[in-house]
Amino acid sequence: MAKQTISSEELKEIQIQILQSITDYCEKNDLRYFLAYGSLIGAVRHKGFIPWDDDLDIMMPRPDFEKFCAQYKDKYYEILSPQTDDKCFINFAKVHDIRTRYQESYSKENNYGIFVDIFPIDGYIDNNQKWKCYILYKLIHYKRSVWNHSNTFIKNLFLYIIKFFLLPIKTKTFVHQLISESKRLKYEDAEFVYYFTEKFAPLRKSIFEEYIYASFENRKYRIPKDFDELLKIQYGDYMKLPPEKDRINVHHAKIWWK
Repeated sequence: MAKQTISSEELKEIQIQILQSITDYCEKNDLRYFLAYGSLIGAVRHKGFIPWDDDLDIMMPRPDFEKFCAQYKDKYYEILSPQTDDKCFINFAKVHDIRTRYQESYSKENNYGIFVDIFPIDGYIDNNQKWKCYILYKLIHYKRSVWNHSNTFIKNLFLYIIKFFLLPIKTKTFVHQLISESKRLKYEDAEFVYYFTEKFAPLRKSIFEEYIYASFENRKYRIPKDFDELLKIQYGDYMKLPPEKDRINVHHAKIWWK
């Protein structure tokens, strides 16, 4: 039986439904959350998805993140995280639609459906923590990656040389080390915090102490009241559109109904 593929518009609608389920639960149970990454820019600049993007990200302070992962239940959506699944090789969480399948081109894993990513906000200690986390993150990425035809031959060859030397070490070992290092300083005790990005920029914890509601696809979701400071640190002039050549979707996946 042929797979029933899911269109880009269907994908976004399902993601909004997942996001609504997550945020309804957080509002009801007094858990803090905020739109993150491109979803935050999308809310501020476009009042919805960035036109060439099709994913949704939110962030939560670590205490709220762990409560959410332990308690959230829904008929159609499940949490995928290292806390809930021993075969989950990410350091954050996904809430995914169990009626769908989402196969990313860069990864050999295919054990989840259309999703919304949830990133924990952790206490920031110093540059040593920053670089330990970054190296562990890259090692996890190399372990999960597969041959990518959009890469050059040299880049793919380099990837497989690294994967060969990493063979004796299980991916979950790096995942557990990354989570442990991220949690060394409790969120409550921190003056500066971060949520994991390539830039890994420390942020004032006070940025996340107040929120406002912003429009996103005709619905309202929380963003930090000081979103301008956060986005300038992470993206610079975030209101300026990138050049046309850079307005591309970097997420390559096959998506279908089960």
